[in-house]
Amino acid sequence: MEKLEQKLVKLIEYKQKDALLNLIYDLTELPEKEVEYKIPKRVLDLKDKIYDCYKKLEFALAQDIADRSEYNSQLVELSKEIVNMGVIINRYTCLNDQMGEYLVNEFKLKDVSNISDDVPLSNKSVVSAAAHFASHQDCSTIEGKFAISNIMANLPIRMTKDKFSDYVTKGLGILIDNLPPTFAKACSDRLKDMFYVPVDSIKEDFPMMYEKISAVYALDTEAATKEDFESYIADVDDNVEALQSIYSLLSIYYNDVNYLLILSNFAIDEDYLFQDEMLIKDFYYSVVDYIENKDDELADTVFLQVSNEIESRFEDSKPLEEEINNLMDEVTDWENLSDELKTTISVNNAVSNRFYRELEEEIMTPQDLDKEYTTEELANDVNTYIAGVCAELPKTKEKFLKQKFLKNIPCPMTQEEFVDYATYSLDGVNDKLVSLVAYGNIFEIVDALEKQEHEHSDGCGCGHEHHHEHGHDCSCGHEHHHEHGHDCGCGHEHHHEHGHDCGCGHHHH
Repeated sequence: MEKLEQKLVKLIEYKQKDALLNLIYDLTELPEKEVEYKIPKRVLDLKDKIYDCYKKLEFALAQDIADRSEYNSQLVELSKEIVNMGVIINRYTCLNDQMGEYLVNEFKLKDVSNISDDVPLSNKSVVSAAAHFASHQDCSTIEGKFAISNIMANLPIRMTKDKFSDYVTKGLGILIDNLPPTFAKACSDRLKDMFYVPVDSIKEDFPMMYEKISAVYALDTEAATKEDFESYIADVDDNVEALQSIYSLLSIYYNDVNYLLILSNFAIDEDYLFQDEMLIKDFYYSVVDYIENKDDELADTVFLQVSNEIESRFEDSKPLEEEINNLMDEVTDWENLSDELKTTISVNNAVSNRFYRELEEEIMTPQDLDKEYTTEELANDVNTYIAGVCAELPKTKEKFLKQKFLKNIPCPMTQEEFVDYATYSLDGVNDKLVSLVAYGNIFEIVDALEKQEHEHSDGCGCGHEHHHEHGHDCSCGHEHHHEHGHDCGCGHEHHHEHGHDCGCGHHHH
């Protein structure tokens, strides 16, 4: 076991130097230059605070580890600020998704208005298609329930307020079943944003985005042309892309604070990091020079050099990690390990956990939850929020928001209940355009399923794939294929990590 402890001590030292190199990489990469949008001041202020903490690191390392509490508190507080900003950016993304859904729906309503009034409606064929779709889903799984939710979100809403609240309560219960309490609370908070985000909330951070979204609200959809809709939808897509790139910045900032916390909590002193490491020491002080003088040429030079150094060290560390893994596999009596070895293993795990923890993980599993909430409490919170929002909205918008919201929670209905609801929903529509849009949306979902089935189940043995296109005919004489690019409907945000490696957000794995 002495050999294992020695190897772990060496690995911990490597990981701390790796954290420093990753930090230097981020601070010289200058990712802000890649964002093709004006970055809000309070996001840039976070970067300035990271710079400040970086410059203070050498003074923190001059203290004993036990005396660094003030510096560590500053880092922890900065981490919380970054997480809070990440929540806000996610909220703004939800707002733009809501705008995009509204625009696409209005465009489709206008598009199908050109269809002849003589074309008959056929609710029965649509319900039959929906039933076929449901029969191919495993409703015992959350994936199967979410698949049906996609249909539910395209059926005109026909529920009383109590029925809708009950549906949300049951769906949320399925969603958070067996999840850690922190994750469950984060899910319910995210769901509120997925239902509705006030437009004014974006005004301070993104005034230009606010103006574009306000223009969407003011749009005369009756007079708007196809080109008008395409322009506004493109604006929304651009907004989402900008928000994703800013969220990526925050992910990098969050990682950087974690690197600083690793160094502050576990690096013994400056010599521990820089002894026999003159290159790393030179990198470190070059970044201090960059922060003070903003010499981009210096940053570019250090960035290229540190990139090569990270890659080289990763290759060198592989044999050590493999050897440690083999030694760990040989451990059978964990209870009787020496206290020194247990401490070393604990430190190694703590360093790794901090190194690999990502912003989205922190947002969805916050470590400072004030209490554990029951499913009933969380559902009541979501339903109360929805009721408060709807009390201020026109009835048509309330119905639209409730309908589209259903894609974000698993459908709690049985297949039979779902088919009954689909019939009840469509039979209650007295607006032909609304029916036609629902038809088109549902047939698109069903067509995608049938295409997938035929691609995977031909089995003729010829060695080629056969792609049978099925165009469900709702008898309206119109094609229903209006794509909207920015929202995949998964209910989660899309994160663009550092692009140079596997995409984990770090620089050697």
